Amino acid sequence: MHGIAESFLVTGALTWGIGLVGPAQSGKVMTWNGIAMYAGIAIGAPLSIWLGRVSGDLSACFLILLLPMVSWLATVKLPAVAIDKDHIRTPFYKVIGAISGQGLSLAFSSMAFGCIASFVALFFKAMNWGDASLAFMVFGTCYVLTRVFFASFPDRFGGLKIALISLFIEVLGQALIWTASSKMLAIIGCGLTGVGFSLVFPALGVLAIKKVAPQMRGTALGAYVAFVDLSLGLAGPLAGMIAGSFGYQSVYLFGGISCLLSILILICNRK
Repeated sequence: MHGIAESFLVTGALTWGIGLVGPAQSGKVMTWNGIAMYAGIAIGAPLSIWLGRVSGDLSACFLILLLPMVSWLATVKLPAVAIDKDHIRTPFYKVIGAISGQGLSLAFSSMAFGCIASFVALFFKAMNWGDASLAFMVFGTCYVLTRVFFASFPDRFGGLKIALISLFIEVLGQALIWTASSKMLAIIGCGLTGVGFSLVFPALGVLAIKKVAPQMRGTALGAYVAFVDLSLGLAGPLAGMIAGSFGYQSVYLFGGISCLLSILILICNRK
């Protein structure tokens, strides 16, 4: 039930935000929504652990019940977006077809993030480099700061240009981890991956919503976000098989190749 609600919440928030500020600011809406989501994920885990230690697990459960009410209060007075009830509904399969190029490009680019999330700790342990928390921290910091300072870039310079630049940076980051001979090089690679991956979602999203009629943006964004979930679901098992055969460092060659495939798909669907 929570997963269903979260799915509708993300799609609804994106569609509502674009409706309030206009499609010209869609990249910025996606960027700031992403910052809020990742900040919540980053804060939620340590906060719940701390509450569990201080006052028991039940307090964390009460917080889970309270926070959605805070979210509701934060949005209850925002104006609603007018709905065109006379529009002709586009079949879902046609929406998927329209955004499939951007969605597949997003899916392959997300593989690199999946490789870091699933295997960087095991990679550091295998290399006897100690705790991988700094790698996670650098990735997350670079990801958030890139979005904070460059949120307007997909709208200002176009989704295609920003997506291509971001993907090349992501490839460089994965290549650096794959060839890293020291802990510091691997951490720098994680940071570059964070910088590159940060603007891929909003940049490709700007291109995706241009493929559909305004009244179908919500459906298109829901389908677009699903490509990330599909990618992360596949990244772990695929990278795990590669790690089992060739070692943990080879996982990041797989991540880099996935980003190159993302670039190829994007170029083939640039119109």
